[in-house]
Amino acid sequence: MGNVFGGMSLAGNRYGTTPHAPLIDFGTESFSLDLWVKSAAAGPLVNKYDNAALKGYKLELMSDGTAKATLNSTAITVGSGLLDNAWPHMELNV
Repeated sequence: MGNVFGGMSLAGNRYGTTPHAPLIDFGTESFSLDLWVKSAAAGPLVNKYDNAALKGYKLELMSDGTAKATLNSTAITVGSGLLDNAWPHMELNV
């Protein structure tokens, strides 16, 4: 188990899910996502995004080793070499 606000520690190709809750619908308020990730494979890290409506937020590792953050219809890609099986700290502040 993680050490910050009920964080999770997962091994292998495991993931955590949480049911829909108003607490994680940030609307127009500011918020932060903060995580340490050890991965050698691309994929989603945090996903509360509706692709059809282009609404919500997600953070994912891309196959080129970058991180992509999407908020509603805006996406930014940052970083490099993130698929090196090390422990980069990732933070998104909105």
